[in-house]
Amino acid sequence: MSVPQEQVASVPSDLEHNLLITNQIYEDQQAFESSKPSVIKDLEGRTVASTTAKINRPNNAADNSLTAESADEMATKMNNQLAIKEVLGNGQYGVMLNCKELNQVCSIND
Repeated sequence: MSVPQEQVASVPSDLEHNLLITNQIYEDQQAFESSKPSVIKDLEGRTVASTTAKINRPNNAADNSLTAESADEMATKMNNQLAIKEVLGNGQYGVMLNCKELNQVCSIND
């Protein structure tokens, strides 16, 4: 699961098993800008929350390894809790985080 989307969704523990979070990563700005997160039910009845992310990697000419460097900047598009709740169903959802709180949680989990 995507930790940021998990934090935003704050899904009740009894519904977590019915939620699958996927993430499409873009390196192209235009493709990212036209992307949209979505929440749907799949053929097996699971709720699938799809998120998108745009990453920028540092340009390091000296790095010739096969493993890409960590991103130095990232933008994401996620589903809000209400969008997930509409498809997943009602329950005791936790408090939805704002962007500042989400950034703080993610930097702690790094």
